[in-house]
Amino acid sequence: MSKKCIEFLLGSFLYSSDACADYFAAFSEKEIADELQKYREFVLANMEQIRNEIRSGRNKLNICHESFRELPTEEMYKQLVLYMDQVVIPDPLFCETETKSTFSNAAAQMMGFSPSGSVDREKICRAIEYFMQIEPLIDAGFVVTLPLSFMHEGPKNIPITYSPTSFSDVIPREILDYFRSIARVHNLVPVEKGYQIIDDKPLELGTNIYVDFLDGERLAGSAFQYFISKVFEYDESTGKAVFGFRPADSITIDEFSAWVNQSVNQAANGHFQELYKELVFSQSCGCMYLSRSNIVSKVLDMAIGQPGKDAELAKMALSMELPITSNIPTKDLLSIRNDYGEAFHNFRTELNSQLLKLDTCDDNESLRRQIDAISYEMNNTQVQEVEKEYRKIARTLKLDALALSGSLVASYTTGGITAIGAAAAIVKGFSDVAKYYTDVREHNGFFLWKVNKLAEKYSV
Repeated sequence: MSKKCIEFLLGSFLYSSDACADYFAAFSEKEIADELQKYREFVLANMEQIRNEIRSGRNKLNICHESFRELPTEEMYKQLVLYMDQVVIPDPLFCETETKSTFSNAAAQMMGFSPSGSVDREKICRAIEYFMQIEPLIDAGFVVTLPLSFMHEGPKNIPITYSPTSFSDVIPREILDYFRSIARVHNLVPVEKGYQIIDDKPLELGTNIYVDFLDGERLAGSAFQYFISKVFEYDESTGKAVFGFRPADSITIDEFSAWVNQSVNQAANGHFQELYKELVFSQSCGCMYLSRSNIVSKVLDMAIGQPGKDAELAKMALSMELPITSNIPTKDLLSIRNDYGEAFHNFRTELNSQLLKLDTCDDNESLRRQIDAISYEMNNTQVQEVEKEYRKIARTLKLDALALSGSLVASYTTGGITAIGAAAAIVKGFSDVAKYYTDVREHNGFFLWKVNKLAEKYSV
């Protein structure tokens, strides 16, 4: 399907290096917006076909890259191309096709921001340039693009919500407590074009704040504005009401304290809900979930759990020392994958096959024996075969390449549909998400992939 997306773009004026060079100066805002809308309709009409292509076989090792961070770099693709069957990434252009609702634009203007009706030419060009860079990987069937941003688009009709507990019971308490422990609250002050985050001063009384999370890394935050509401009309027979809202001119200390507490909870709930959507979506496509965030790792550990099986599998995965390429051109890696990579293919197939066997094992003693056997087999047979294959290919193709030995997997947990189902059952407020993804089927698990320290030198 990603190949069809490329075919669509090849017939579009958007897919042009020359046009991107001057940010589509020859085209009007309406022409660009109309073309983006055509692309959006094309992708959504074919999204189910994309998912079916990805989940067509259980014997494949496919990963879905999170949408919360930068897209994979060329060096990251080089690390994964020989060991993964497919890498699913967020469509870099689709997120530029979203149109904001009238309510969203009105709220933005009320807060001092410009309405979001105009297209962002610079972001569109960056997306097109990324598509051009990975086009060979798409043609080879290794990279697949999915419109993951569609799950995170704002509702057309903004809901009005209320919680007597300040939204403290929406997600599991352990997860909320973790988010609250790393939450930071900053004042927002108005400037000429919107607001500025004040993160170098203690929090003061105010009606505009920004909440983010810091734990060795910084998660994107959420802005909150304190509003005064008034009911103008209310029909008891229908339950319908007409409300009016306006930004508050002032706030008391008690109001401020309660509002900040509620805002932190809502920011945490929002992060977890968006993560949960992507996790379930990747499972529904038969993919393992790839994240490079320590915060995400901790949250998923708490959400899905880390029984003994997971801990042992993590130990096994961490012990696998696999050749990681760096200087080999991507086109040569694709050649290796397609024409020479029998051992790499066998490695992928054998690893997935062994993991599938563990799904039905509940006896701890038997499980430990199986894990030990798998670890020995993979490290002393499959990994050795991969190393032999790598050296043979390097000699055959006369590649001047550097092979580094390092752990390909830095964190590995399992959680089939039962684990995802359990998470949905204890997370209140996600019934709509669970219903939307009713086709989630059983899968051997997911990898929470985090590139190890060795790989960080390649700016992954």
